[in-house]
Amino acid sequence: MDTQIRKVELLAPAGSMETFYAGYRAGADAFYLGLGDFNARKRAKNFTRDDLETVTRFAHLHGKKIYVTMNTLLFDDEFPAVVDALSLLEDVRVDGVIVQDLGLLSILKEYFSSMAAHASTQMFCHNSRQAAYLKELGVQRIILARELTIDEIAVIMRDVPLEYEVFVHGAMCFSFSGCCLFSSYFFGDSGNRGRCRQPCRHVYDAGGGGKKIYPFSMRDLSAAELIPDLVALGVSAFKIEGRLKNAEYVHTAVSLYRGLIDGAAGAGDTGRIVSREQSAGYFRGWSYESLVQRHAPGIVGEPLGTVISIHGRECVFESDALLSRGARLRILDARGKKMHEGTLLDFSREGRARYRWKLDADVRARGGLRVYRTGESAAFTEAAALRRDAEKYRGVPVRVEVGAHGGLVDVRMEAADMDGISLSLPVPAERAITKRVESNRLREIFLQVDTYPFRVESLDVSVDDDVFIPLGEIKKIRREAYRRMYEAYTRAVLEKNLQRRNMILERLRHIQAESSSADIKSLAYEGADYAAETADYIAMDMEDMADLSALRRDTVIALPLFVSEGMLPRIEERLRRLYDAGFRRFMVPAGGWLRFFCDCDDVELFAGPMLYAANSFARELLRAQGVAHFVISGDMDDERVTGAGFNGRIRQLGARRDLMATRLRLPETCYRAKKRTLMVRRYEEYDVVYEES
Repeated sequence: MDTQIRKVELLAPAGSMETFYAGYRAGADAFYLGLGDFNARKRAKNFTRDDLETVTRFAHLHGKKIYVTMNTLLFDDEFPAVVDALSLLEDVRVDGVIVQDLGLLSILKEYFSSMAAHASTQMFCHNSRQAAYLKELGVQRIILARELTIDEIAVIMRDVPLEYEVFVHGAMCFSFSGCCLFSSYFFGDSGNRGRCRQPCRHVYDAGGGGKKIYPFSMRDLSAAELIPDLVALGVSAFKIEGRLKNAEYVHTAVSLYRGLIDGAAGAGDTGRIVSREQSAGYFRGWSYESLVQRHAPGIVGEPLGTVISIHGRECVFESDALLSRGARLRILDARGKKMHEGTLLDFSREGRARYRWKLDADVRARGGLRVYRTGESAAFTEAAALRRDAEKYRGVPVRVEVGAHGGLVDVRMEAADMDGISLSLPVPAERAITKRVESNRLREIFLQVDTYPFRVESLDVSVDDDVFIPLGEIKKIRREAYRRMYEAYTRAVLEKNLQRRNMILERLRHIQAESSSADIKSLAYEGADYAAETADYIAMDMEDMADLSALRRDTVIALPLFVSEGMLPRIEERLRRLYDAGFRRFMVPAGGWLRFFCDCDDVELFAGPMLYAANSFARELLRAQGVAHFVISGDMDDERVTGAGFNGRIRQLGARRDLMATRLRLPETCYRAKKRTLMVRRYEEYDVVYEES
């Protein structure tokens, strides 16, 4: 087998213990999963502390890796819990943390450097400038934006050598990841806080003509045919989306890509992967029609049949499928709206093709209802065996010295990653009369660590020629030594975590006190009726700037949200011309632009709303990089950010309600739903969907 191929890591989603084990059995190399909070899939089951420890030890025992998602934006009052979570991840020894928040990345690299930091796709790395910026911040891996072509990925990898991860399968967002306020504006649940309600999957009236379509419902990604090209490119990891999917889906998807990566022709069965219609994504170029499933509701599930009747909680439906107890079923109306989802538990089969299913909630009766299967919910029976297997793993390296000299046995132990932990255990010994203790026998005994989490990294044994120690006494010495070592190690870990926690929170209070300000400025875009009269700053999109002589030199120039690799030289040249023309105020949408302005004198930099300086640590980091002002995003504009009273905060007046930004070109300019009108504003490389005020 080609050794180059084996270097590619196949990364599986784990929304639960069951899906973790399904991915493991299918051959995944690594897994990404979330704890209860601070991750972008709060609707997944996620993992408790005990479950996280179990799957991490099990994975490490079998040579697999665990990455934990902490890929949401954070507020100041959440950092006590965040620090506790990071301490847990360090103690459990996970292999990496996936982050979106700049403040979290800052403290992760400074205080938890033993854990690798992976930049989430929500950090919007779409060109080499952003990749270089993230590398300078210390990330070990970048999860690239899903909107990139293979050629663009190749240039980024060439110009900024690092580990890169790409999505190869699963659901896709219509908007650039991390740049979507749709759910926040419509429902008050921010996707950047792990609570996306997926309004992009809803039906809309296109152009106001009564034509009902799903203009923002993306097809699922399937890059199966492109795996050889991506392997040849040298990508570090292939990622399968799906922490909300069931175990059957995870097993099938991982099996398919395991076979493709390993070069097993025809391996896998794409027909069993229940999903929406699929596309190859942006890898080889794209079009709206090839990526959007506009004339269907974007159903997830296998079509089973039609509902005959629903009365209260009793549903009768027709299906030729042979269904078993535990099947997960979904009922949708003719427009694709979910009416019910549940497990087939209380049911009967009438004849060959009719089922009578007792639902767990009332469903409003209507015509055109259909039933779909989304997976199976059979009991997860492997949990006990998984936990037993996990107990075999010993993750804490220790150095051991055992000596038997002059009538005493001396034992010294030290945890390899905990400075200052050692102990000496003198025990009386008897002089040998006819038999002496063997060094090899001592070594065998002290390599046994019982149930403690230690792994003996080095073991030095020295014994005088005339020393005899009974076997039972040696084992007693070993048990006592490891017990004391575990107590000392546990105590040291707790003390270290407490000291570090106090240090981080004290620093947070210090930043808050230093940057505290009651002042709040305002910003509005050029052309708004209220802008000239009330706003402290007037902004303009760089692409709208034509006649520079007619513009005030104190205008804040807003850089494009998305700049492809091919467009970088042109945008950089435009910025130089603007600077030479006397403009000094610039609003950057991503940290990658900050280095560009390092050599520019008297520049006043604004962090754009999508740069998301939602907490004090993020603002401290950006201030050190030259940012003076922070424009608050629409989904962060509440009392925890705007009301926090920090220096440099800016509120957008009559904020443009930008919902989504996409590299696709939408065919219509107007969409309506439930008395809301959505319009399209076109930029050079992307479209923005906004709500008309």
